[in-house]
Amino acid sequence: MIAGQQYARVAADVQQLGLYTSTDRPLAPAGIHLRDEREAESEDIKTEILGTRWRRILL
Repeated sequence: MIAGQQYARVAADVQQLGLYTSTDRPLAPAGIHLRDEREAESEDIKTEILGTRWRRILL
């Protein structure tokens, strides 16, 4: 098994946090961008993910 890792430095001005999940989610805490499968059907998720500078993102 081959595992890949990527490293990057976070720019000081990047503050966006994101969680994209296939399960139902609780209410979003302040400052965290949450999307679940219900919203994925009506939003352009690919454009949103690729067009945002993320501090952290969990898919």
